[in-house]
Amino acid sequence: MTVGTRGSTLKLVERHPTLLGQGLVIEDEHGQAHKVQLPLIGAYQAANALVAAGLVLATGGDLTTTIANLSRLQPVRGRLERAAIARSGRRSMSTMPIPPTRSRRRSPRSNPMRAGG
Repeated sequence: MTVGTRGSTLKLVERHPTLLGQGLVIEDEHGQAHKVQLPLIGAYQAANALVAAGLVLATGGDLTTTIANLSRLQPVRGRLERAAIARSGRRSMSTMPIPPTRSRRRSPRSNPMRAGG
């Protein structure tokens, strides 16, 4: 049993980014093409999803149900999630983690590295 771009059981025929993850076209061992909207970002996530699907099939899972359930996968919370950021009255989207901001700024006088400070 093999999966991936050269797989015979589940072959990844096409992968393209979308606003909410990526679109996949997966061909099964019977030559049937399945379109999947995977809500995960990155080629490695598509590879992980195909390996997981292959494991389900290897342990007796149903092909149609397994392929359909790929669209229900969820990323680890807080890792490469889409987040709304308010910027000058407009909203924009980001997939990068947002670092916490400091609650107060240091004054130049409180800098221990500064001469005479």
